Amino acid sequence: MEMTDTPLSQQPAEAAVVVEVEPESEGEAEAEAELGIRTDQIPSNMPNSEPSAPAQPQPSSNPPDRRCLLGNKDDFRLICVPLYQASIKGNWEAAERIINERVGVTGYYITENEETALHIAASAKSSMVMEDFVTKLVFRMRMNPEDLEIRNKNNNTALCLAAAGDNVNIAKLIVNCNESLLNIPGGQDGTMLPLYIASLYGKHGIVDYLYEKSNNMDDNNIWDDEKRGWVLWRCVEAGLFDIALKIVEHRPVLAKRVALQMQRELLWYKEVETAFTVPGGYDNDKGYPILRNHRAFIFFVISDAISLTFATISILMFLHILTSRYAEQDFLETLPKKLMIGLATLFLSIATMMFAFSASFFTLYGNDWVPILITVFASFPVLLYVILQTYGLLADVYHSTYGSKNLFKPKKPMLY
Repeated sequence: MEMTDTPLSQQPAEAAVVVEVEPESEGEAEAEAELGIRTDQIPSNMPNSEPSAPAQPQPSSNPPDRRCLLGNKDDFRLICVPLYQASIKGNWEAAERIINERVGVTGYYITENEETALHIAASAKSSMVMEDFVTKLVFRMRMNPEDLEIRNKNNNTALCLAAAGDNVNIAKLIVNCNESLLNIPGGQDGTMLPLYIASLYGKHGIVDYLYEKSNNMDDNNIWDDEKRGWVLWRCVEAGLFDIALKIVEHRPVLAKRVALQMQRELLWYKEVETAFTVPGGYDNDKGYPILRNHRAFIFFVISDAISLTFATISILMFLHILTSRYAEQDFLETLPKKLMIGLATLFLSIATMMFAFSASFFTLYGNDWVPILITVFASFPVLLYVILQTYGLLADVYHSTYGSKNLFKPKKPMLY
């Protein structure tokens, strides 16, 4: 059967490029090790006649450079971009033409995040079209099942991405071709097994399937009680109680571990609850603060609310300064104003917080010497901030912003 499509090596550049694939940011985790598995020589093109069976790569003593397509502009433009488009859309006809012309391309990176075509398809939204695409793609990769084990820059295999995206049918297709993927961890630290990744997202279908395929987490070389306990805990958090019940019935000892985890969560909750307890406590019958009519208590509530408000404004202002982009003109007045607002609201937050702290002791002890002494000590942080910031940074910013406006303007008219 004659192929009517023009080979990629003869296509014009305009016809090949539709969208650009942006490289990932530098801050993403690097892969722990280069996976040297495939060892084929990649020809630049194939004959125009379709072979009776897909050609297989010839082994070599040297590991392949899976980034070789990314380093060549023509390959990136004519191979990587079209294959990425075909993989994310589930366009098998376009992908098959590329796979036929560039033997072994399914085992090479096509994005700067070091993802193969299978990575892209596994992370796409599941549909009949995508499932058909993955079925055909995995069939073409069946002679080299180790290519399914390739991990991207974040250490994730295609199965890890399918587990995160709740793509159950796609996960089944991948696992049926290579079951060892169930035991290959992913995540930026390279320790999260696909079942645990699925439990993090709390999707019932994919968790149930991977738990069944993982043989109830029985392999002690892969699983220990800590990892099993985390999967059980995530299932409980996500409301997957039927799966959690299966795990507990199979390994009753894990129930004690989850109970201890819940105990830690409750202890944390109690600590937070204590931090928000008002002086004197609450009336158990009505829920009102017992000392709500005390004059010092009113000052406590008001100053506490003001402190929270100014603290929030200060944090938001500093975050805005850090995350915004400024032009040169903004450094004259806009940026210094925001910095002064942030410093001022931070001062007011500290002052009112110390005031609320002191008011709580006046509420409990009245006008005794104890709250007075505590108030004196509580004033030291406020004074220290005034000395270090108000007469330091805040004053410098103010004088630099408003005191420099007339720097090049004469104060007295000059006669010429």
